[in-house]
Amino acid sequence: MDFFFKKHGFEFSAASLIGPGAGFFVSLLLALPLQAHKVSSVSLITHLDTKEGTYLFDAAMEVVPSDDDLLNEQIPPEEAAREFAEEYLVTMFDEVEQMPELEITIETASDENTPPELQQKQVLVKMSGYIPEGSGEFLLYLEPTCPMAVVMVVIKDDKPSRRMQVILPGEYSRPVNVLPVMEGDPFDFARPAATNAGESAEESGTSEDASPSNAFVAGWTGFWKATFLPFALTLSIFLITTQRKIVFLQFAAFMIGLSLAVSLAAWKILSMPASMPMITSALLVVLAGECLFHQRFHFWRYFAYFFAGLGAGWLIATLALPRLNIPSGLELSLGRLIIFVTGIELALVVAGLFSAMFYLTMGRFDWYRKTVVTPVAVVLVAFGIFKLVEPIL
Repeated sequence: MDFFFKKHGFEFSAASLIGPGAGFFVSLLLALPLQAHKVSSVSLITHLDTKEGTYLFDAAMEVVPSDDDLLNEQIPPEEAAREFAEEYLVTMFDEVEQMPELEITIETASDENTPPELQQKQVLVKMSGYIPEGSGEFLLYLEPTCPMAVVMVVIKDDKPSRRMQVILPGEYSRPVNVLPVMEGDPFDFARPAATNAGESAEESGTSEDASPSNAFVAGWTGFWKATFLPFALTLSIFLITTQRKIVFLQFAAFMIGLSLAVSLAAWKILSMPASMPMITSALLVVLAGECLFHQRFHFWRYFAYFFAGLGAGWLIATLALPRLNIPSGLELSLGRLIIFVTGIELALVVAGLFSAMFYLTMGRFDWYRKTVVTPVAVVLVAFGIFKLVEPIL
């Protein structure tokens, strides 16, 4: 049965959208702020003093000026570094965000023989504060809109960690235990602290956070909190057609890609590429935008939804895996991984059933395409474009 048989009325075409589309992108470009000094790379040394209860970040930021000298004077390099530190670096103790104090100085990264126009400045940013009393672990979170990855080395009580960390946008650092080491008989304390990494891992493995129910809840909530992209992609599956076989195969390709990405991220086999959020947003624009011009299904949509599932899975894993409190250096067990992925897949199935009920109910009416498909596709395309340009806004 064909639900889209009406030929009269307003119809979308490529030609009809050229003018408004060009005007939208021109307005978008004009609205973007001009760049002055810009941070090009960041290396970070984190000092944690569990005895004194303080923390200190030493961040070295390479700041590159623009070609406009007037803009460079209006926004000096220290302001660019301050904006980067306040906007993208999130200090957390037990998942509670902190507000460190900032101290900024400037050093010349070039030697005296370098011409003035080629000299580069390095901004040193010190971020300091007190560790909240009773905190168990430290995390550094990098906002998803951050234009680059951050390299960090942790020095706890004057003992540097064995390897540095590369934190990608939208990811947490490895958790660091900040509980002070207790001396004397551990049985004298109501809650003894672990004295080495092996004891820490054993305590974490038997804690309440390791229960299967928490793994399921972390997967379930991770799907709904992953920047709306997974749910938006689920909605787009039903736009091109409501034929059961085609819808089922697109949904299956999306779920396979999502589950695969979550498993790879959980076992640290492959981390999310920095460009994957933008690729996923672009796929949403293409998949939803195609529905504005015709209702003919193309075979390539199966592969597009598989890659969209990979991107959505990595986003979900980035937000949900830190809630599992996996000890540093250990991997998620197979049983908890299955429960974790099941929670994500069940949330996806619920979103798919909700979408199916909505589209199949509305699809019985003659005005379905013009009143339902077109507005939903326009909203999804606009959301995808926003996620594409969000990192540069």
